[in-house]
Amino acid sequence: MKRAIFISDLHAGSAYGLLPPNFAKYDGTLQPPNAGQQYLWECWKDFCERAHRFKPDFIVHNGDAVEGPQRKSNGYELCLVPSKDQCGRSGWMCSACSSANVRRQSGSSPLAALPRRRVE
Repeated sequence: MKRAIFISDLHAGSAYGLLPPNFAKYDGTLQPPNAGQQYLWECWKDFCERAHRFKPDFIVHNGDAVEGPQRKSNGYELCLVPSKDQCGRSGWMCSACSSANVRRQSGSSPLAALPRRRVE
């Protein structure tokens, strides 16, 4: 029997989404997490420890890995505006949990169509 973990809604790039400490954007500047993101990061570390012990065969990220451009609010609640910052961070967060094969399902954001790849 295969073992799987399903995750969703990381919303990388949102001021309310997951952001690791000392995140360096593509332009080299540091983006410090806010208090809510610091708490989410502690929760994420706990989740990753549990995922390692569970030893899944695969992880399914079921959408909304990134926040996207927030066109309706003109990006008002974004902490990472460029799509390459959002997409680069969301892929790393999924692979940090396990060495399992990661599968991604697109969410509602046009940026959510991340490439599928085997995480080694």
